[in-house]
Amino acid sequence: MKHLERPKKLNINRGETPLMEKIDVLIEKIDILIKINAATILADKTLTQKIEILSEVGLKPKEISEITGADNATVSAIKSRTKSRKKTVEEPKKEPEKKPEV
Repeated sequence: MKHLERPKKLNINRGETPLMEKIDVLIEKIDILIKINAATILADKTLTQKIEILSEVGLKPKEISEITGADNATVSAIKSRTKSRKKTVEEPKKEPEKKPEV
């Protein structure tokens, strides 16, 4: 899981430099910390709840599947189902207005 892409401006000659190697190590360590934090927060949640939470914090389906262990299709299906379910909950049906009796 690479949340941070390697900066292209720093890699002028397209070769490896000690700075780039250090950046790669930092990115790997940040990825590990994200996974540990997610595992702690999501320990007692259902798969659907995990996907909803991770989606709300901005992770992509591929990243969510890496954290939860579910495949991409399952993550996408659950995201779609919860999104449509939230729409129906947020948009209650409007009742027709009652006209005053004369």
